[in-house]
Amino acid sequence: MKARCYVVALLALALVLVAAPAAMAKGATALSITGPGLDKPISLRGLGEPGTDTVLAEISDDAGLFAVMFGDDGGRLSTERPAGELGPRYTITYSVPGDDGTYRIVQDLYPWAAAGPFTYAKPGQRLWGGQGFVGGWFRTPLALLPVLKSVGFPARPSTAPKPVPAAPIAASPAAATVAPDKQSSWPVAATAAGITTVALVGGALAVRTTRRRRTASGPSDTDTSPPDPRA
Repeated sequence: MKARCYVVALLALALVLVAAPAAMAKGATALSITGPGLDKPISLRGLGEPGTDTVLAEISDDAGLFAVMFGDDGGRLSTERPAGELGPRYTITYSVPGDDGTYRIVQDLYPWAAAGPFTYAKPGQRLWGGQGFVGGWFRTPLALLPVLKSVGFPARPSTAPKPVPAAPIAASPAAATVAPDKQSSWPVAATAAGITTVALVGGALAVRTTRRRRTASGPSDTDTSPPDPRA
């Protein structure tokens, strides 16, 4: 009789030990991703338990969902922010079923951080049964990025440098000493002065030539002036 009781007790303990990890290993049944470059959220539904051959389970595992929920023994979880720029931030929102309902778990995703892709979950998020939510910074494997792109995640943003503005062209010293209005009008003034000078010189030469001709030919036949009494 006692032996039978021992067997029953051992079987009950075994069931408890088997059921506990199963409860701890509850995966997400849905997730959504929002952020820059996405016209609409990326939404996935299905089985997200660890080891399940689904995209939902793969993203959940690579993003460190279970590590931030229950703790990590692989050395990828840290309380310290990674060094360098984090880059664009995306938000992953999970729906995780618990014993008394569905729980909402939120992670920030930094796929192009300078130190490599990271996720961050705020510690203390609510879980079933009063369990403590560990949270922290999780270094994701590089394999996460191809999986995200396969469901419509945007490509890495452009890092092309900004165009350098052209330097202003320096004016020559001669041009800098002439005011714009004078610089544009002096050829016209010089041309007018030259024409006036040529006209004056030409007129003077014409008058001089006429006087010489009159002196050489004597008085004209039509001259009606009275003779000089001294002649």
